[in-house]
Amino acid sequence: MRKKTKSIDWILCGAALMLCALGLLTMNSFVADDPFFIRQMVWILLGVVIFFSAQAFDWRILRRPGVAALVYASLL
Repeated sequence: MRKKTKSIDWILCGAALMLCALGLLTMNSFVADDPFFIRQMVWILLGVVIFFSAQAFDWRILRRPGVAALVYASLL
Protein backbone atom coordinates (compact mmCIF):
# COMPACT_ATOMS: atom_id res chain seq x y z
CA MET A 1 0.00 0.00 0.00
CA ARG A 2 2.85 2.37 0.80
CA LYS A 3 4.34 1.96 -2.66
CA LYS A 4 1.00 2.73 -4.33
CA THR A 5 0.57 6.04 -2.52
CA LYS A 6 4.04 7.07 -3.65
CA SER A 7 3.03 6.56 -7.28
CA ILE A 8 0.28 9.19 -7.07
CA ASP A 9 1.12 12.57 -8.56
CA TRP A 10 0.18 14.60 -5.48
CA ILE A 11 0.73 17.94 -7.20
CA LEU A 12 -1.76 17.05 -9.93
CA CYS A 13 -4.20 15.62 -7.37
CA GLY A 14 -3.92 18.78 -5.26
CA ALA A 15 -4.43 20.99 -8.31
CA ALA A 16 -7.58 19.07 -9.27
CA LEU A 17 -8.94 19.32 -5.73
CA MET A 18 -8.13 23.04 -5.68
CA LEU A 19 -10.07 23.52 -8.91
CA CYS A 20 -13.00 21.65 -7.40
CA ALA A 21 -12.86 23.81 -4.28
CA LEU A 22 -12.72 27.00 -6.33
CA GLY A 23 -15.66 25.79 -8.43
CA LEU A 24 -17.66 25.12 -5.28
CA LEU A 25 -16.75 28.53 -3.92
CA THR A 26 -17.87 30.18 -7.14
CA MET A 27 -21.07 28.16 -7.19
CA ASN A 28 -21.87 29.10 -3.61
CA SER A 29 -21.29 32.81 -4.26
CA PHE A 30 -24.02 32.98 -6.94
CA VAL A 31 -26.98 31.94 -4.80
CA ALA A 32 -27.06 31.59 -1.01
CA ASP A 33 -29.07 28.35 -0.75
CA ASP A 34 -28.12 26.54 -3.94
CA PRO A 35 -29.26 22.88 -3.89
CA PHE A 36 -26.72 22.06 -6.61
CA PHE A 37 -23.87 23.07 -4.29
CA ILE A 38 -24.57 20.15 -1.95
CA ARG A 39 -25.00 17.75 -4.88
CA GLN A 40 -21.75 18.88 -6.44
CA MET A 41 -19.91 18.49 -3.14
CA VAL A 42 -21.29 14.96 -2.72
CA TRP A 43 -20.21 14.00 -6.26
CA ILE A 44 -16.72 15.41 -5.72
CA LEU A 45 -16.34 13.48 -2.46
CA LEU A 46 -17.68 10.33 -4.10
CA GLY A 47 -15.20 10.76 -6.95
CA VAL A 48 -12.29 11.15 -4.54
CA VAL A 49 -13.33 8.01 -2.64
CA ILE A 50 -13.68 6.02 -5.87
CA PHE A 51 -10.30 7.30 -7.08
CA PHE A 52 -8.47 6.13 -3.97
CA SER A 53 -10.39 2.83 -3.91
CA ALA A 54 -9.53 2.10 -7.54
CA GLN A 55 -5.94 3.14 -6.94
CA ALA A 56 -5.63 0.65 -4.05
CA PHE A 57 -6.98 -2.25 -6.15
CA ASP A 58 -4.45 -4.55 -7.84
CA TRP A 59 -5.48 -4.35 -11.49
CA ARG A 60 -2.95 -6.99 -12.58
CA ILE A 61 -5.57 -9.62 -11.71
CA LEU A 62 -7.30 -8.72 -14.99
CA ARG A 63 -4.34 -10.15 -16.93
CA ARG A 64 -5.41 -13.69 -16.03
CA PRO A 65 -7.33 -15.29 -18.91
CA GLY A 66 -10.09 -16.70 -16.71
CA VAL A 67 -10.77 -13.37 -15.03
CA ALA A 68 -10.67 -11.50 -18.33
CA ALA A 69 -13.13 -14.00 -19.87
CA LEU A 70 -15.45 -13.67 -16.86
CA VAL A 71 -15.43 -9.87 -17.06
CA TYR A 72 -16.01 -10.02 -20.82
CA ALA A 73 -18.92 -12.47 -20.45
CA SER A 74 -20.55 -10.46 -17.67
CA LEU A 75 -20.34 -7.28 -19.72
CA LEU A 76 -21.97 -8.95 -22.69
